[in-house]
Amino acid sequence: MEPLKIRIAVGLGAATLDADSFAAVVGALGPLGFDSLWISDVLTGPGPDPLIALAIAAQLDPSLKLGTTLLLPGRNQLRLAKALASLDVFTRGRLLLTFVPGLGHGPERDAVGVPTRERAAVIEHALPRLRRGRHAWPGNPVAVCEPDQPVRGGCARMARATASTDRPKASSRTGRSE
Repeated sequence: MEPLKIRIAVGLGAATLDADSFAAVVGALGPLGFDSLWISDVLTGPGPDPLIALAIAAQLDPSLKLGTTLLLPGRNQLRLAKALASLDVFTRGRLLLTFVPGLGHGPERDAVGVPTRERAAVIEHALPRLRRGRHAWPGNPVAVCEPDQPVRGGCARMARATASTDRPKASSRTGRSE
């Protein structure tokens, strides 16, 4: 039996740090025994954009794993797939992701731009596309067809090729086999 690995992460929460403070926090994580840094995506909060902050953290510590709880509803899926694929390549596979629907109350609810009751469906629809999007780098174009756009060209080929996989079981969405 393989020995049990215990990994410990730090989440910045809603911390507002200037560039020097952020660099100091990231620089201290490895020597203190932390495995990863997590930055939450809260549109109306004071914290940094998680993808920008993680890109900077990747340069400050080349061994730290980099995670985000990323707000998915309201984002352009193709742009997000490209950004995530790029960040994953530039961090040499250290990117960790969780997708969240966003808060259902207060200013965050309105800032997301997708009604709270529709967010789970948006995530379900986007996950297979984002999985395909990880192949967008390098040099592999990905077509993301939106439901309200006509299906033609590359989108039609992709729609036919993936029709049976657009609604995968939960175990396959998480990368686990049954």
